[in-house]
Amino acid sequence: MDINEFIKMNSAEKSSRPSVLKPYQDDIFRLKDEGFSGSKILEYLTLNGVKVTLTSLNRYIQRNYPAHAGKGKMANAQSAATKKPVKSAPPPVAPAAKSEDPNKPSWVPSHIDIDALMSKD
Repeated sequence: MDINEFIKMNSAEKSSRPSVLKPYQDDIFRLKDEGFSGSKILEYLTLNGVKVTLTSLNRYIQRNYPAHAGKGKMANAQSAATKKPVKSAPPPVAPAAKSEDPNKPSWVPSHIDIDALMSKD
């Protein structure tokens, strides 16, 4: 059996039951476009008698939203490819020169005289 035969025989199983969210697809995508969170979209669906989990809603959006009017991850990936590159960070600053006095810690500023501070007059 070749792969094309297998696909023909089993294609009916793949989409045997339409999603309960399909009738609300335009509403879901509009709410998504308006910036509503998944929880708020779920609240809207519940008010309309549709009972699904947030996970199911998110999965539905992830699978179907990119195809909606050029929106979603696929469109974002394409637009990211056409955006101008971000300027790179400035080069790192060179570390301060080492102290001439080998006994003086490197973190002590050069204008501080450690010997004067340490001597007891």
